[in-house]
Amino acid sequence: MSELRKDALKNKYGGLPPAPKRPGKSYGTAGGVRRKRDYTPLSWEDYFESSRDVCVNDNNRFRVYQAGTSGPVLLLLHGGGHSALSWAVFTKSITRICHCQVLALDLRGHGNTSTEDDSDLSADTLSKDVGNVVQSLYGDSPPSILLVGHSMGGAIAVHVGVQKLLGASLAGLAVIDVVEGTAMEALSAMQSFLRSRPSSFRSLEEGIEWSIRSGQVHNVESARISMVGQLVRCSSEGEDKGNKEGSTSPPPSHACDTISEESEETVNTKASTAVHTENSQVEMGQEVVETSVTATDNSPSQDYTHPDDQTTPSHHPIRRHSVHAFREGWFKDMSNLFLSCPVPKLLILAGVDRLDKDLTIGQMQDLCQRVSHGSDFFSLPNQYGHDKVSSSTWVNGKPLTGSPWRNQVIGHQYKVIHSFGSRGIEPGQFQNPIIIAVSERTGKIAIADHGNRRVQLFDREYKYLRTIGDKGRAAERIKYPKSVGFTASDEVIVIHGELLQTSKMFLFTEYGDFIKVISQDLIDPFTISVKGDGHMIVCDLGDKSVKVLSLDGARLVHSFKGTNAIESPGCAVYHADKFFVSISNDCVRVFNNEGLYLFDILKKRIWPRTIS
Repeated sequence: MSELRKDALKNKYGGLPPAPKRPGKSYGTAGGVRRKRDYTPLSWEDYFESSRDVCVNDNNRFRVYQAGTSGPVLLLLHGGGHSALSWAVFTKSITRICHCQVLALDLRGHGNTSTEDDSDLSADTLSKDVGNVVQSLYGDSPPSILLVGHSMGGAIAVHVGVQKLLGASLAGLAVIDVVEGTAMEALSAMQSFLRSRPSSFRSLEEGIEWSIRSGQVHNVESARISMVGQLVRCSSEGEDKGNKEGSTSPPPSHACDTISEESEETVNTKASTAVHTENSQVEMGQEVVETSVTATDNSPSQDYTHPDDQTTPSHHPIRRHSVHAFREGWFKDMSNLFLSCPVPKLLILAGVDRLDKDLTIGQMQDLCQRVSHGSDFFSLPNQYGHDKVSSSTWVNGKPLTGSPWRNQVIGHQYKVIHSFGSRGIEPGQFQNPIIIAVSERTGKIAIADHGNRRVQLFDREYKYLRTIGDKGRAAERIKYPKSVGFTASDEVIVIHGELLQTSKMFLFTEYGDFIKVISQDLIDPFTISVKGDGHMIVCDLGDKSVKVLSLDGARLVHSFKGTNAIESPGCAVYHADKFFVSISNDCVRVFNNEGLYLFDILKKRIWPRTIS
């Protein structure tokens, strides 16, 4: 995002809300009087306009909170152990700066939702619940929906998108702070986290205070509306009335073991008027933990418990073993499923280091694009987007001359001379053109179209000639093209493969006839370029090296790697007796003829994709 656009948005909307202050000691006046932080619960009515229970199949009732009456719908799915009102503070902010509707849903086994089997938290069941709720709300004419999910909710959102449970109404998908690799690794560490929680509190205020002081939540406002949804009042004398329909006590919530989430969660507290009822208790956690929390002097004497310790007939406890049975199903193969969703996608992470292997490869294959704004955002293009190819490329950096070259690089944008092509699947049209190559001998243009899974050839006047790799045996046809180039004799080189699988390098005639597979010493080829003398330069993700092949690709001439073992070369070109190699998530690195490192260009944590 340009600085000009950032300034314009700040002027229009007043910027984002201020970051919450971290909890700490609060001091009063010089006389030594200490000010007490306010931990009283808040009401959901301060954040949402209405709430309703959506009935599905008579036996299942889902609580939905709504804000806004027009515009596209943001359907929000919370993380494990939280509730729809985990989105309350977010809803208040987004409706201030954006014309939209917000629907926050209590998923099965959470919040105020009640189903015939609250213990079934499988990804398939939860995703079908989302589709059924939308069907019940809108029938066969739903509005455009942007599905947003955090942690477990993000995984469920991905399953909803892949299964197309919202049909054509799903306009986009946003997943917050969860990827398959890190989520699966975190599962085993959750036991100690759960055991660290206090078993009970004497009041809601005490529970809210604990959530702040323990660092579970950093935003006091968020804690005041979120913590109540994770606690329920239980009677020390066996009373069940407080948990039954029509009671004024906090509604039963269902908690499950949560994946570690950076949450500013917010949850329902409308029914918190009964907080001061005597002889009630609140316990937290799914097992007894002998932990004491000191209450403030004016704290009510009643206790509150985590929902899972309740055995009253008003709701069903969710036991630890049942949750563990479903966790792996939430996140298994999620990265691959996320990349395959046929809608525009957005992945929001605290940092680029959170990407797992599949998403890192997806980024390198142009399946996603990084947009930095405080945290790291990864936007994934719609395969049906409005893309065009230009015969002149927008580049950063003027021609590099002089020495040292790194000091000669400045930002610049060139004016578009001519553009051609349109969105579609017909010959000469594009869905997602990702890379272009131009023949030095004839001026022909080869364009790899990832969306249409083909390579198209144009003459120097931009007239469509033919499609490469769409005929012959199945083994000779192009899957998803990733890179393209011309040999010195105008043969076409194509690197392609299935998504997130090892790639292959094919050689075709200029008329599109298959010649052979080039596999000599290649493990997982990613990009191709050709030196002036005709030697092929291949970036190989298999061993993270740059390889120079003979003119026919049958022999490895030499290879070299980056300056450390974890670098992945994105693209390599040869110019003025030097190799210029783009290093993903880093810079452009320069090597001499022998592959010895010389220096870096633009060492600013950029994401160079290709160079020419």
